[in-house]
Amino acid sequence: MQELRNWRKQQLEETAQWGADHQNNDNLVFTEKNGEPYDPHRVYKAFVASVARLARAAAKLVPRAKTKPNDGKPKKGKKKN
Repeated sequence: MQELRNWRKQQLEETAQWGADHQNNDNLVFTEKNGEPYDPHRVYKAFVASVARLARAAAKLVPRAKTKPNDGKPKKGKKKN
């Protein structure tokens, strides 16, 4: 809850800086600095970029199995009957 209180304080400061040009008439929690709602497409693109960045970071943490490249030849060994 403290984070939301801090965020509200920051919003009130930004509202004061923008004055009459501030556009948050709907009392939204997360807005642009001028109070306008975030563009949904921009939020989506930022979300997708964050997920991709996290996936790349996670992939670096997972050790890869050491395998020999397959040159197209069948594996040698016992045949199953």
